[in-house]
Amino acid sequence: MKKSFVVTAAIAIVIAMAGGAYAAGSTASTVNATGTVIDACQFGGSPAIDFGSVDATSGLVTGVVAQPSLWCTTSYTAAVTDNGGQNGVSGTSWNLKNGANLIGYVLTYTAAPVGAGKGTTNLMTIGATIPSGNLDNAPAGVYTDAVVLTITY
Repeated sequence: MKKSFVVTAAIAIVIAMAGGAYAAGSTASTVNATGTVIDACQFGGSPAIDFGSVDATSGLVTGVVAQPSLWCTTSYTAAVTDNGGQNGVSGTSWNLKNGANLIGYVLTYTAAPVGAGKGTTNLMTIGATIPSGNLDNAPAGVYTDAVVLTITY
């Protein structure tokens, strides 16, 4: 009887092991992915205004402008403002300066276009003029200003 019990137990172990080897199963898990696109805008290029060599007889002087590029997130419109430059008042007056001498000029620029994404760069239109008469009493020299344009989004 003892021998028959050992043989039965051995057969049961072999069957259990064989059954486990052929058992199939699986499990699954879901990985959720999210991302948030934020509003963004960016200037590019090397914008500059060059009035060239001028004198009081020049009358109205129009600056040659290297336009900045600008892009914004698709369908987003930003506001562009300026700081008035180093010698003026934001949105009202801009001045080229040499020592204590100032030459007033007019700066115009378009608001930011509606964004078309980073793959579509837009040129922002900037214009600059020195009105007639603003050079009448200006001594010779190099006059400069630096205007910071800011995109608010």
